[in-house]
Amino acid sequence: MSLNLSVVKKEWNVNGNMQIFVYLAVVVTAVQGLNDAIRLGGLFHVRDNLQELAFLNAVEYTSRVLSKRLVAQARRVPEHNSFQVSRTVCEMISTGVAAIFGPESPETATHVQSICDAKEIPHIETRWDPNQRSKLCSLNVYPHPASLSQALVDVVKAWRWKTFTVIYQTEYELVKFSEVLKLSDSKEYVIIVRQLDEGDNYRETLRTVKNSGSTNIILDCSIEILPEVLKQAQQVGLMVAEYSFIIANLDLHTIDLEFLQYGGTNITGFSLVNPEDKVVIDTVRMWSERESKNQRVLGVTPSNVRLDAALMNDAVWLFSKAARELHYAKNVSVMPLDCSSKDAWSLGTSLANYMKHTEVKGMTGLVKIHKEEGFRIEFTLHLNELTGEGLKSIGTWNTTQGLNLTRPFADLNGVGDDENLVNKTFIVLIAMSPPYGMLKEDSRQLSGNDRFEGFGIDLIHELSLMLGFNYTYVVQHDGNFRVPEQGDEAVERDDEGDHGREGRSGNHGFDNHARPGERCRLHDAIHDAGHQHLIQTADATAAESLLLPVALLERSLDVHAGSLLRRLVAAVLHGENQPV
Repeated sequence: MSLNLSVVKKEWNVNGNMQIFVYLAVVVTAVQGLNDAIRLGGLFHVRDNLQELAFLNAVEYTSRVLSKRLVAQARRVPEHNSFQVSRTVCEMISTGVAAIFGPESPETATHVQSICDAKEIPHIETRWDPNQRSKLCSLNVYPHPASLSQALVDVVKAWRWKTFTVIYQTEYELVKFSEVLKLSDSKEYVIIVRQLDEGDNYRETLRTVKNSGSTNIILDCSIEILPEVLKQAQQVGLMVAEYSFIIANLDLHTIDLEFLQYGGTNITGFSLVNPEDKVVIDTVRMWSERESKNQRVLGVTPSNVRLDAALMNDAVWLFSKAARELHYAKNVSVMPLDCSSKDAWSLGTSLANYMKHTEVKGMTGLVKIHKEEGFRIEFTLHLNELTGEGLKSIGTWNTTQGLNLTRPFADLNGVGDDENLVNKTFIVLIAMSPPYGMLKEDSRQLSGNDRFEGFGIDLIHELSLMLGFNYTYVVQHDGNFRVPEQGDEAVERDDEGDHGREGRSGNHGFDNHARPGERCRLHDAIHDAGHQHLIQTADATAAESLLLPVALLERSLDVHAGSLLRRLVAAVLHGENQPV
């Protein structure tokens, strides 16, 4: 606070009282400035660096939209020492706080919640809590466990799984599958439940799953051990084309999955953070700028933001908006409280109720709280699938409309193995023939599929997104489109390799190390009623220049899409330049 005072020196008997008044005014103004500040307490563990950064940044930024200044009081607390955490909370309360955020540990969070309820101070949580109960001054911005479990059920049904295995880490996480396990009440479903081994060797459990013959797996464990679990699953042979995984951890997008991108396994998972959302992009940029001022590198991008950090950001924004609304009705001021007394904050309950009636658009989408129970409602999850280019969105799920797939994965599961194109890799023969296939003009040095553009190129790309297959372009330099002959190196079957496959519309080069039997000549992989078909782009003057597996694709698509595809192919084959 800065004060500019101008004092004119005069005779004591004239201005003595005025001087005393001025000095008193300075003292009163300074004290009033301190009282105007609203303190927010944040409790973090040693591993919560990014979450703490999100808290500090959000408090600083949201302070600008309030008529009163927000001050962050962040404290590091142990994960398993409830006594120490309780003492830290009481110290915060003794200075006067308007809310307490965190901590993440379930062992200590319950003690914090009890103290806050007794003192009627809002307690905002950002953790998964299977035991959420209605509390006077508590609310949680993490999606409700029952809703998350229902999202898994909807995916299982969409994938048409009738037999599958659930792998979990601890009994605490098993609650996440409550709705999933209820499917076993019907004779239609067979569910096997396995717990991961203790320690850091999970191979015994994973081998048991492999030997059981179950190929559909739901996996849930902490994000800290998830990369190792996936690596060991790969080591025991679970990460091949015949297996499908649903990863229940909402932080799947934060770990490096490149070692699994080309194995053929179908891996899907949910996320609450959309990396293409402007709020996410802008917030991560602010975090980076804040760290740069402190000579530190953030190392976080919109694509790998951890959920706990995003939720903390949104929780502070929810508080600030509610506090502003309450301040319009009442003059919000905090007061010091003693944990040993029966005193409580008179405005705490009102502020908590305002938060339950407030909505904000944050890093995790719409944040809306149940008015009575205090848990999050009406949120949207993004369903992502691992491709050769990394995780790509294939749909959404929300609490009102359920699952909405942007690619008809469920329909593809209904066709036979030979007709199912999901995660299969094809070699696509192309010729440089404008406007169907051309080299892309770019100042950068491009590689793989990124080198090409044109109508035929775009058509293959869109089909790959719809049907879930992967492809690699190979240029026929002689322009002679033919069914490849034995010995043609560019399109020869490779049964000797044991790793990898091309990514869906990926920018990877030709891979000579495909898994046995996975990479094959296109005319072997796509066939219908004994007739071979070859996907290729070519000159529009030849009637055979664009041959597509129309019959197969029609069965994989709905009626409208199949009809559209027939018209599209006809237009290309006959050189028609009109909308289809």
